[in-house]
Amino acid sequence: MHNSKLFIFPILAAVFAQPVQAEEAMTISTKRITLETATRVAQAAITQCRKEGVQIAVTVVDRGGHPQVVMRDVL
Repeated sequence: MHNSKLFIFPILAAVFAQPVQAEEAMTISTKRITLETATRVAQAAITQCRKEGVQIAVTVVDRGGHPQVVMRDVL
């Protein structure tokens, strides 16, 4: 009886210790702003502020906070 437990335990451990495969790849899709879109956003902000008589500088950043477009009105 004692020997059979010693034989069964390693087999059960090997069966249950097999890695489980995910059905789908574990990736995250993120959208990124294009240079053209960032430029249009910055230009629209400058245009609107000019209409209101305000001179500004605009910086559009990406998801990581890195500047993608920097525009400055004549200050």
